[in-house]
Amino acid sequence: MVAPEQQELIDKSIPTRHHAQFISQQIADEGRMNNHNFTVSEKEYNQLIRHHKIATVEYQKDHTGENTVGGEQEVAFDTPKGLEKHDVYLIEHKK
Repeated sequence: MVAPEQQELIDKSIPTRHHAQFISQQIADEGRMNNHNFTVSEKEYNQLIRHHKIATVEYQKDHTGENTVGGEQEVAFDTPKGLEKHDVYLIEHKK
């Protein structure tokens, strides 16, 4: 939110989250039930994202906030639990 008077336009209530999870599970279930098979050439196979380098990104905790816990200052909006560390693909573009 940029300004305190800014209105939130995305509904983040629990019923909305459950609905979104239900829809995503329906899509995943439909995908599991089909027998689609996609053949790719060797050139296309080598270009798949899983053939690129992987790097791990880890966010450090910001200690510039006002709340004090155990002698350390914590930021008011810390990285959500489970998102502190994740892997990303490094895609190199050949010119």
